[in-house]
Amino acid sequence: MIDPSNRIDINSIVIEHGTPGLFLIPANLAMSRADLSMSALIEKDHRLRKAIKRLKKNYDFVLIDCPPSLATLSVNAFFAADDVIIVVQTQPMALDAVRMIDETLFEVYSSRSDFPIVPYGLPTMHDKLTTVSSTVLEAINSKFHPNVFSPIHSNVKIKEASGYGKHIIEYDPLSAGAMDYRRLAKEVIAIYEREKEEGRRYIIRNS
Repeated sequence: MIDPSNRIDINSIVIEHGTPGLFLIPANLAMSRADLSMSALIEKDHRLRKAIKRLKKNYDFVLIDCPPSLATLSVNAFFAADDVIIVVQTQPMALDAVRMIDETLFEVYSSRSDFPIVPYGLPTMHDKLTTVSSTVLEAINSKFHPNVFSPIHSNVKIKEASGYGKHIIEYDPLSAGAMDYRRLAKEVIAIYEREKEEGRRYIIRNS
């Protein structure tokens, strides 16, 4: 994406993960300089979208993990995405960040000519035993309703899995964290199937 010549085929940098059916395009240190490297490129905010079009026909789902900022990489992801999931910790300060993301999304999608996108909220690191976490969860549900996923609860196994460079299903498939992410996967697939039935997915994949 930051290659000025735009000649690198995105399919050539895909690597296989140890989990069957899972493939990755890993980031590198060059991505940390993306804002500077891409500042003079033509249509810099649309480069990922063009690359994804050459990629997604080979895969059922393409997930773009964004940095916690509203810089060039995140804006590229917003232009490229079919749907946007906003991950929100159930902590008071997190809601302020959501407002900033909302403003950026509005600017991005007001300039897109294909279809409107409604963001989905994903509450994470939820501690149901604390009042503040439960209060923020209610606020998240209210803001995103009905487009909100079931919360991912705070779970030590998720932190351990990250420390070992593994996903939670691989690290401890029977943990509460693994159960939360399995539920999330089912909810995402249900949305995909619903949109496909409504004809939206046909439009997206053939645009």
